[in-house]
Amino acid sequence: MTPRNPTLLAPLLAAGLCTGCAGKLTPGTTATVTALSVLEQAQPGGPKPADPRRTFRTRAGRVVPTGSQVTVLDEDAHAVSSGAPLAFLNRWHYVEVARSTVPAQSTWKGWLHRSALEQGERPAPAPVNAALSRAAKLCPDSFSMPIQCLQTIPAKTPVHVINCGPDKAMVELWNADGLYMAGFVGRNALDAGCGEVIR
Repeated sequence: MTPRNPTLLAPLLAAGLCTGCAGKLTPGTTATVTALSVLEQAQPGGPKPADPRRTFRTRAGRVVPTGSQVTVLDEDAHAVSSGAPLAFLNRWHYVEVARSTVPAQSTWKGWLHRSALEQGERPAPAPVNAALSRAAKLCPDSFSMPIQCLQTIPAKTPVHVINCGPDKAMVELWNADGLYMAGFVGRNALDAGCGEVIR
């Protein structure tokens, strides 16, 4: 039986499993966050990032908005993965938030998926497009019963409206500590954001 050669195996696996992967970023590299991303406190074991809008539905979490600037702290963060010849398959980078549209996030550190990072600086989109005209309950779904809506969002809170239904709108927001939440509020609690001014 011929012994396996890990030096030859790694490039073959890279070609088959990592097609389209983002390139490795070196320490000190400035990168832009290209998609709303969970900033993980520990390196995830899986290859795919969590969906922030599902993971933090009506509960707070560390989510970095699109357009934030980060500095890569460790180019070989993937070296902590088991199996040295296959470590390059890890798709996570350890970063520090250098600039965010949510000021409280500056200097946060954590793990971001490589697919959400693009080298260089890019203009940041506006993180909000509406505000609450009155206090509103944040619900996990558009069809939630009032008893399921445990969070109350104060009036005048800036929010980003994701989509609108007949009665409720899905929104996302960041609090004063920089933490993110997503959920549904009554459409009549919004001053704008559903394609028209809501009275």
